[in-house]
Amino acid sequence: MQTMTHLALMAVIVGVAAVCGQETAPAPKEYTGNDLHGDDVIACWQFNAGQETKDSSGKKHDLQLRGQAEFTADGRFGGGLRSTGGGSGNDKPQGATARNRPEFSPAGAFSVDLWMKASPELYNFKVAYLVDKKYFNYTRDTVDANGDYMFYLAKSGEDRYVFTVSLGFEKDSVWARSQPIEIVPDQWYHAAFSYDGAGVVRIFLDGKMICRAAFEGRGPVFRGKHPLIIGDRVGSIYASFPGVIDQVRLINGLRECYDGQLEFVIMPDRTVFRRFEKNAGLQFKINNDTHYPVTGIVGTVTILGRETPVNLSSLQPRESHVLTLPVDVTLKPGSYDVKALIRAEHKGVQVTRELACQYHVVPRPLPFMPVVMWGTGDIERLLDMGFTHDMRHLGNLSETWETGAPVNERGRSETVGTVDTLNRHALAGLRVCLTTRPGSWVNRTQTEKEFKRVDRSGNPNNPDNAAVAHPRIQQFGYNLGAGIAQTYGHFPNFDAALIHSEVRDSTSMSFHDYEVASAREYLNGKDIPLLAQSKGGVSYKAIPGFPASRIIPDDYDLLRFYTWFWKVGDGWNPLHSKIHHGLKSTGRHDLWTFFDPAVRAPSVWGSGGEVDVISQWTYSYPDPIKIGQATDELFAMSEGVPGQKVMKMTQIIWYRSRTAPQLPADEKDRVAWEKEIPDAKFITISPDHLSETLWSMIARPVRGIMYHGWGSLVTAQHTSYRFTNPDTPPRLKKLTTEVIKPLGPTLLQIPDRKADIAILESFSSQIFAGRGSNGWSGSWEADVHLVLQWASLQPQVVYEETIRKNGLGQYKVLVMPNCDVLTESVVKEIHAFQRRGGIVVADERLCPGVLADILVPVRVRTSKPDVDKAALQQMAATLLEELLPFYQRHFWTDNADLVPRMRQFGDSEYLFIINDKRTFGNYVGQHGLVMEDGLPNAGTVSVARAGRVYDLCAHQEIKTTVADGVTSFPVALGPGEGRLFLITPTPLQKTILTLPQQASRPSAHSNLGAPYELQIRITDGRGKSANAVVPLAVRIVDPNGQEAEYSGYHAAVNGALDLTLQPAINDTPGVWTVTVDNLASGETVSKTVTLE
Repeated sequence: MQTMTHLALMAVIVGVAAVCGQETAPAPKEYTGNDLHGDDVIACWQFNAGQETKDSSGKKHDLQLRGQAEFTADGRFGGGLRSTGGGSGNDKPQGATARNRPEFSPAGAFSVDLWMKASPELYNFKVAYLVDKKYFNYTRDTVDANGDYMFYLAKSGEDRYVFTVSLGFEKDSVWARSQPIEIVPDQWYHAAFSYDGAGVVRIFLDGKMICRAAFEGRGPVFRGKHPLIIGDRVGSIYASFPGVIDQVRLINGLRECYDGQLEFVIMPDRTVFRRFEKNAGLQFKINNDTHYPVTGIVGTVTILGRETPVNLSSLQPRESHVLTLPVDVTLKPGSYDVKALIRAEHKGVQVTRELACQYHVVPRPLPFMPVVMWGTGDIERLLDMGFTHDMRHLGNLSETWETGAPVNERGRSETVGTVDTLNRHALAGLRVCLTTRPGSWVNRTQTEKEFKRVDRSGNPNNPDNAAVAHPRIQQFGYNLGAGIAQTYGHFPNFDAALIHSEVRDSTSMSFHDYEVASAREYLNGKDIPLLAQSKGGVSYKAIPGFPASRIIPDDYDLLRFYTWFWKVGDGWNPLHSKIHHGLKSTGRHDLWTFFDPAVRAPSVWGSGGEVDVISQWTYSYPDPIKIGQATDELFAMSEGVPGQKVMKMTQIIWYRSRTAPQLPADEKDRVAWEKEIPDAKFITISPDHLSETLWSMIARPVRGIMYHGWGSLVTAQHTSYRFTNPDTPPRLKKLTTEVIKPLGPTLLQIPDRKADIAILESFSSQIFAGRGSNGWSGSWEADVHLVLQWASLQPQVVYEETIRKNGLGQYKVLVMPNCDVLTESVVKEIHAFQRRGGIVVADERLCPGVLADILVPVRVRTSKPDVDKAALQQMAATLLEELLPFYQRHFWTDNADLVPRMRQFGDSEYLFIINDKRTFGNYVGQHGLVMEDGLPNAGTVSVARAGRVYDLCAHQEIKTTVADGVTSFPVALGPGEGRLFLITPTPLQKTILTLPQQASRPSAHSNLGAPYELQIRITDGRGKSANAVVPLAVRIVDPNGQEAEYSGYHAAVNGALDLTLQPAINDTPGVWTVTVDNLASGETVSKTVTLE
């Protein structure tokens, strides 16, 4: 990683002319003469002894110290200005200030230069200011945020910072950014920027230009009202530069050394490519950023000894030319040097520019289960804990809004930091998930009434949620997505996008003309009912003439209105769809979009719009397996969009208020984390809860898992998230290493088992009786779902729409918690279901028009989790006593704390067992609100079928007993542990590996060698392939012991896996070894192939 970083930086700066046209940077010197006193020098502060506050240029712009800042003799040329780091943890002013003067806001071109030496403390801060006269380092639509300039460092990875300049133009601002650069503590750097007064910003480091950014249509900066600050930000939150600054100079106009130069650079774009991908190439730019023509441009680009000539007759002043150089990605994975050289004539002198960089070839990706950090982490720790993605913000919201069109930022200097992040992630094998929230941005930045939700009288009534159904906002969403796709869509490791989050918590009814017209169309010409006053619905008790049976027509006006509102009316679902289509507009069908929390809404199809995936997060307390209920709700919701998938998130954070609210008064009664971080608001999930939730998620056919709360998972800079349990990160690493990575490709191929028990979540009851879990898994519906899990029953959550579409034909049992109000069509189907012998399980709140066969009385939770769990498990036992005479379970355990769940592929079944036996521990258990510690547990698992049973975690067949058509086997699990068993009708008797004895590398004249096939078959004793998905580990090792492409975990679908191997010209010849581990039976086979 360090090599790539260094060479990427070289690619930007090596070929650029040095200060004042020299080929090397000038020797450091203290300014004197015209450099100090020239007419164009606005001010210069040298901090010399006895004159520390004085303007050394003689222009009388003297300074005052701020806060903890001090003058020091440790400057570059004697005196200097020292500050310590500032930020949210030390929000006090530092640095030095000069009062606002008109000359500090030049009416044209100007430059700022200084010397800086960072202390090691710099690495603790995300932002450090060198010079500031602007104050706002973010977009804000006010005059005081859009004047003058600022020059600061923004952290981008370990030890790396982006030199950033922002300029204000009264109504808006622009930002110019360098590539991330490693800053070595206690080393002096000369940093400078210039602005030509007409849209071009240049940033220099040690005499070399590291950024040139052009902004069309710009003139001089707007004269602002803020003072000039050296070494800190104008105001809070302060962000002082930790270290020493010396010789700060402002110049009116551009001296030659800060004007344009002849540049030869690699464009900020991809440098990491997947093997055999199409159209792989690097882009180089020759830019004549001077006032004179450049002629006779010739040169070469060399990769692995192969030279590509460069010939260009001339470049006129301010003209540039981009060269696209294809790179060889048939080579084996690795890093490859690129050297380039051009010669040209400039102002009658022969000049030479050299450039050195690398490009990187990485293996083609294998199937994998996404493990997404819902947030941003550092590469090393993300990979160590098994994450495949973290999140980044992409997209130019303000320009997209202003132009009304997609904004393609590809090649702009503003993107260099993001491009660098994408390249570094790709090289490390990490992917990037975009998070974009244009609807929230509009609410925050656009104050006009037309973009606000309004009441029936047209008055704005919701400051927290924009009227996103507005046609301009809908188009804005599409344009933003399309612009992001155009800018970054060619990065294959940018393959996911979160579209908004938590936006419907604050949604509300709105009555703009276009909203009213949309509702009227849905209501077949009728107006919005006057009884509809809030998004939550109307109590049936408050509706005159409401049917005593609590059965309503399917076209009941209020129900139709709320159906419209939650499907399309509040605008969010259509907006999600618009952004989704924008992101897909360049053909990136592999990029998956998602919305969360998707079931924090009533139970009606459509939440999330047409995104590829819907997700929901869950806090694990008090009962971690409740996460299964929210996951099942997601599957019910996804049925409304054909092909939509489900992922699921566990919160790493725990609310302190819900788990350990009262800090013991006596310190001796506090546990370690309470002593260390007594004011923690969010703490770390316990490791046993983490384990149970993971097993509960993957026991369902989710397409990936997610976690939120980086600050509670690792030691890191924090806000309110605190790291309080050091046992949680290693548990997550163990689970991803031993479960998710080896079994992930297999889990992605296994559907759910067809359910014969349904649990109805009634939209009608939610609207007219205030029912529903809203995704929190804390309602009576969620407790009934827990009862079913502890009874070894596997329910499928269904909506009223599910029943109207599919009927109840596949089910034997219908569970109906909190079903106070139902529609006629649903009741008709339930009655038919009961006539066929179907069993209805319900509570006393059931709609009077339906009679329950088994009554489960409503139970209200206490604040005692052990008491509540015992009571619900007793309800499970009672339910089974009444149900089992009429219903036969397919699988079960003899222990309510061994919770089973099954998925199925063909005639093979995949049985998950989760140990939910828990007690109060000494992490938070002493507070009596959460049983956070798991306990060992053992019991017997039974399945009503014959077959062979394989432990996919221990990678072995296990002994079973069979009686009366029931296969049984013992299981013993550790605290919070889960296990996955594969049950097949025939044995997985033999693993067969087939590959040729010899293979050939490409010749010197061709990049393509002869591919060869690697075939793996899992067969029974008769040679027939297994009707199962079998997890495999494949290792392909060259003669030097290095693993090659396609080494990793795979899934043999229907017992078969075929891989096509393509040797590279630089592969090592000799004997290669292929080894296959059958992760079900434990069998290992190995063969060799000789590569010539």
